[in-house]
Amino acid sequence: MNKILLFVTILGINAAFGGIIEWQMACKAGNAQACTAAAEYFYGMARTEDHYKKAAQMYKIACDKDVGEACSGLGILYAEGQGVKMDTKKARELFKKACDNGEKSGCYNYEESFKE
Repeated sequence: MNKILLFVTILGINAAFGGIIEWQMACKAGNAQACTAAAEYFYGMARTEDHYKKAAQMYKIACDKDVGEACSGLGILYAEGQGVKMDTKKARELFKKACDNGEKSGCYNYEESFKE
């Protein structure tokens, strides 16, 4: 049973690693949704500042193409100072852009940014 679990775990790791390579390639080709997926991957696995920096880079590419989810994610990084220099004004601008592009979490974060 343990051998099966290990095999399934290894398959999952390989699938995730293969996914990130594909997302990065698609992002470089101009696919904003792939950039967002890659950013989410790096943010989700963030263990080092380099992971946050990669997430910020990918979010920025997608946010520049008006992907609300990416703008919200990038805003969080700016608000927390993860992978980028902390900048609450920039975070608020990104949350507003996310909201303007239909991202509900961006609207929520934008409103919350005035309460601080």
